Amino acid sequence: MLVENAIPKTVYGHKTLVRDVHKEYKDFAFVHFQNIAKGLSEGWFKGHPHEVVEGGLGGVEKELKNLKGGKASAVKYVFRIERTEIAQKSSHI
Repeated sequence: MLVENAIPKTVYGHKTLVRDVHKEYKDFAFVHFQNIAKGLSEGWFKGHPHEVVEGGLGGVEKELKNLKGGKASAVKYVFRIERTEIAQKSSHI
């Protein structure tokens, strides 16, 4: 959120929201996301580092402890819900 007095009068601040690309910025979004896709395929644009956690949601507690303990830095955790033990059992019903 922009604080009115935090930005000097000589600087123009503009806020674009995700919902804006579905309205008045459709052309911008179309070109922008084509560039992101091209960058990903050519390797000059990379996603944030991530780690897929074993056991689905069963791994949440361990990774929260790692975060609290400072063992994780600049990584996003991905929890695959379908790999959660209870989800696997219920999908066979």
